[in-house]
Amino acid sequence: MQISVIIPALNEESNLKALLPRLHKVLSNLKVHPYEIIVVDGGSTDHTTEVSHELGARAVVQEEPGYGGALKDGFRSAQGDYVLTLDADLSHNPDFIDRMWA
Repeated sequence: MQISVIIPALNEESNLKALLPRLHKVLSNLKVHPYEIIVVDGGSTDHTTEVSHELGARAVVQEEPGYGGALKDGFRSAQGDYVLTLDADLSHNPDFIDRMWA
């Protein structure tokens, strides 16, 4: 696995619908293969987990509390040589990965 992208999420169904297709496009354009996208679900009451699966991400259940706990759970699940974290609310534009990876 070349890269793992970890996304902590709590009730982020609508944001993931916007983020995940963009993220797949960026990673595919960079020819970063294989890659994995891990959504760490912190107990969502919406369809965060289902949307993650439908849009090609792996969802894991958050075990440790808080944002840091979500990241640690994601790191434990990651199989990539490189690990990147993004917030689900699009506060990080996935296009920055292009400049970072170059």
